Amino acid sequence: MNYQNEYPDISDYERVVRYNYTPEELSVLVDTISMIKSTASLLKAHEATLAPVLRLYIHSEIQNLVQRDMIEILHRADKKKRAIMTTLMQVRTLAVDWLRGQRHDDYRTWKKNMPDPETPARVVAASPTQLHLMRVMVRALYDDKSDARASAGLFSKRDLTDPEAKIFEQFYYTSLNFPYLLSYGTTINTISDLGDLWYREFHLEVSELCLTVDFTYYIDPPFFWRR
Repeated sequence: MNYQNEYPDISDYERVVRYNYTPEELSVLVDTISMIKSTASLLKAHEATLAPVLRLYIHSEIQNLVQRDMIEILHRADKKKRAIMTTLMQVRTLAVDWLRGQRHDDYRTWKKNMPDPETPARVVAASPTQLHLMRVMVRALYDDKSDARASAGLFSKRDLTDPEAKIFEQFYYTSLNFPYLLSYGTTINTISDLGDLWYREFHLEVSELCLTVDFTYYIDPPFFWRR
């Protein structure tokens, strides 16, 4: 059946949508698109509420690493004068946010069973440059081939134990999402943009191709028009 002759006033793309889906398929497609767009609209409408919470969370995760999780590692590296101390201090200096702005060398007086240090709760987050540099250094620290993971001798312990390396690794993978959370609105727009889905772009390209190429000798009936 020649749908182009039967409906000469409608576009090729409209024919594709009309004849390339069953009613059930079209209903599911419309419901899916509607769900995605509605959810994205709802999330964007609450950006003013969610964005501060996300920044608070990111700030908290970073401070937990540099002021709590790293303190024992810093204490041991400082006591044994290990080379890893330089990188650890660079990570800490890059991201630390001291309570009431009072800097102190807490790792030197650290002892086991001490309570965790108090960290400030701020609705701020690291800049993209800070995050990038921090993640690069953290990745270098826990890498299996790094000096921190190498044994210095038969009776020497590694600068980073397996559980400590796991802490850095966990932060590295968690922080991968931080830039997307900080760009909340842009992220929502990107993940809800359905412009590249095949049901539009693919058939529009096919329609344009049909204007210059005669498919009669290759495909009969046209594969993109069917009941």
